Amino acid sequence: MNKKEWLDYVYYFRGKQQCDYWVCGMKKIGDKTISTKWKKYSEVCFPLNPDEDWKIDWVNNRSILPNELVLDIEDKNQLPGIMEKLGKERKLKDYIIYDTGSRGYHIHIFSSKPISQISKQYLCKIFGTDVLKAGDKTMIALENCLHWKSGGMKCRI
Repeated sequence: MNKKEWLDYVYYFRGKQQCDYWVCGMKKIGDKTISTKWKKYSEVCFPLNPDEDWKIDWVNNRSILPNELVLDIEDKNQLPGIMEKLGKERKLKDYIIYDTGSRGYHIHIFSSKPISQISKQYLCKIFGTDVLKAGDKTMIALENCLHWKSGGMKCRI
């Protein structure tokens, strides 16, 4: 899938057209992190004849959907234990694991309904993952493209 197809997939299939999520571009220059202005998916992907300034090449981050929980694992050794909890204790099956191209993994878990911020925080604590990913306006590196910080590909495992 190219980037536009992926952004559409997130909107139509995963978000069920219920969330006009945010996208942005980030990059590191030396010790500084530079970010573009956040734009809604619809602003970037809906125009039928986007002008040259609105190409989506710059997009490499997106916000987490209301019906999505992202477990951010910093230590790759945590993965087997978390997968066991996902399968046995929680019986969660609709999830995708991505290698971030950095230190760890992102596990994206999808629900048919929105997940409250409190529930997201609770689940992050249960799984021992980064609670910051429970925020309503939290950006994550876009799947299937180069990670803005590490330069490695964020790809499904």
